[in-house]
Amino acid sequence: MKKYYIFYGKPRARLEEILLDLSPLHPDITHTIAHKENNQISLGAFVAAEEPFPPFTHIERYELYDEEVDWAEQWQAFSPYYKEGVIEIPLSDFHPHSPLLQLKPGPGFGDLSHPTTYLMLQMMGQYVPHHGVLDVGCGSGILSLAAALMDATIVQGIDIDEKALCHAEENACFNNLQKRVFFSPKLNPALFADKDNVLLMNMTFAEQKTAWETIEEHSCLFSILLCSGILTEQKNTYINWMQSKNFKIKESRNKDKWTGCIFEKML
Repeated sequence: MKKYYIFYGKPRARLEEILLDLSPLHPDITHTIAHKENNQISLGAFVAAEEPFPPFTHIERYELYDEEVDWAEQWQAFSPYYKEGVIEIPLSDFHPHSPLLQLKPGPGFGDLSHPTTYLMLQMMGQYVPHHGVLDVGCGSGILSLAAALMDATIVQGIDIDEKALCHAEENACFNNLQKRVFFSPKLNPALFADKDNVLLMNMTFAEQKTAWETIEEHSCLFSILLCSGILTEQKNTYINWMQSKNFKIKESRNKDKWTGCIFEKML
């Protein structure tokens, strides 16, 4: 079971250095904050690894949140889309005529407070409509549900975190999408038999390497790959790694220190 931590970088430590420290833990990052008064960065993340953690080079300290996290308070503090107890995302900002997506606060990652989620929604508006979609590391279900509302033909979200899957299913019901979006721990290849599908991955580079091992044998089912969670300075290394997986870069976009990439399957 994943636990929720706040990690505090040392003064003047860069975000990419802090993420490098955390990479062995495969964190699901919920937010980052730059504290200008002391040149320090803090970030919230879910971590499955058990303490004691390996020694950190750029992290000064960390705090474990109590099991009873007030998710409404957390989401309200960090998401500009929080309104009267829910997140309200106008998907028409990303795809014409798409309706409002509403999310209940909970333990799954994805409240549109992080630049990587914004990058994903931007890219999805062009590539998701009328295609099957697999969302790897679905968290709160934000990208899976958005895909359904952007007229995807079939959508599956997968996650190794049972609490995240429960949260995603709750959000599917909240948006009346429980019959159009399927959440489970593992990919169901039978859903994507036509091989012209879109794969979504919004995770750190280290997490994507781990997740790829579970889906690589079925990568032939996907013609387009939309990814974020990659630091801008990792972009070239990441593109080369994806090329080794038989996907070539088509386009990339940046927001803050993060990169989103569009890949297409190499023939």
